[in-house]
Amino acid sequence: VVAVGVPRAVEAVVDEATKVIMRYVEVGNNPNIIESPHQVRVSPDGQYWYVVFINGDILQKFSSSDDQLVGEVNIGLGDWNTLVFNNAGDTGFVNATQAGFFAVVPLNTMANYQIRTSVFPHGGIVTPDGRFLYLTNQNGNTVTKIDLSTFDDQQIQLDPIITTPPFPYSPHEITLTPDGTRYMVSCQKTNEVRVFQLSNDSLITIINVGAYPQEFTTMASLNKIYVTCTEAQVDANKKGLVYSIDCDTYETDSIYVGFQPHGIAADENSKLVYVANLNIDPNGPAPHHVSSCSGRNGNLTIIDATTFSMYRKQLSDGSSFQYKCELLAAPYFISLRE
Repeated sequence: VVAVGVPRAVEAVVDEATKVIMRYVEVGNNPNIIESPHQVRVSPDGQYWYVVFINGDILQKFSSSDDQLVGEVNIGLGDWNTLVFNNAGDTGFVNATQAGFFAVVPLNTMANYQIRTSVFPHGGIVTPDGRFLYLTNQNGNTVTKIDLSTFDDQQIQLDPIITTPPFPYSPHEITLTPDGTRYMVSCQKTNEVRVFQLSNDSLITIINVGAYPQEFTTMASLNKIYVTCTEAQVDANKKGLVYSIDCDTYETDSIYVGFQPHGIAADENSKLVYVANLNIDPNGPAPHHVSSCSGRNGNLTIIDATTFSMYRKQLSDGSSFQYKCELLAAPYFISLRE
C-alpha cells in the first residue's frame, strides 16, 4: 500500500500483511519548494509506481521491488493532478487541471513527451478497446472524449440542458464499471454519481450520494464500485462517508470510516478496501501525532468489503481491534502494489 501526502514530498509504504508502515520514501527533486505530491499510481503490471506533483514540474517513476527512483521526466510547470495509464501501461496521460492541458508521456523511456490542450482535465479513463481517452472537466459540465489516434476531441454533456455557465456539476473523477460497458462520473457540486453508456455516451441514471464525491475504486468480484464523499456531514464529530454502488441495481450503502475520506483502493485478493482519510479540517479529531510539516496527520482505515463493515485486526492472543494507522499530513491518494 503506497499513500501520498500533501504538502510534504513523502510517500508512506504500508505492509499489506501486517498493516503497519514499512518506510517513508522521499519524493520530488527540489528541496527549496513545497512540491506537493498529489497522486501516486501503480503501473498496470505492478512493476513501478509513479508520482505527480501539483506544485512541481516532474513525473517520477519508482521501482515497486525496492522503492528506488528509476526515472524522471521534466514535463514543465503545471498543477499536475492525476496520471492515467493507457491499457498497455506504456503511456501516461498527466493532467494539469487549471492550466488546461495534459502531458502524453512514454513511460518506458520517460522522454519525448507531448503537451495537449483540454478543458480543465482531472480524472480519466481509457476505454477497454484502447481507442478513447475520457477526461473530466473539473470546472464545468462535460467530459472530454479524445480519439487517441488523432487527438480529436468532443464534449460529452453531463446534462444536455445545461450547456452554458454557471455549471453546477464539477465532475471530479471517472471510472469504468467492471463489465466495461458503462462509466461513472463523480459530480462534486451536486453530490451525484452519473452513469453513462459507453457505447453511445448516453445518460443511464443518476445516483445520489454524500457531499463532495471524489475518488472511485472497483471490486469486480463483488460487482461494486466505491466512492469517497469527503464532506458528507454525519454528526458534529464525523465528516465523510464511503458509498458502495451495486453495478447491477445501482443501490447504495454507506459507511463512516474516518474524517474526510479521499483516496481509496480495493484489494480483490483480500476483499478489503483501503481508505486514506485527510483529516485536514481543524474541527476534525485531533491526531495522536503532529506531522513533521506541522500539519494534522491523516490516517488509513480499512473496510471489509464482504460485510461492508470496518476491518478488525486480529492479535496473536485472539483479541482484535478496529484498524487505523496514522500516515502523514493530508494523505490524498492511495494505491496498491504487489
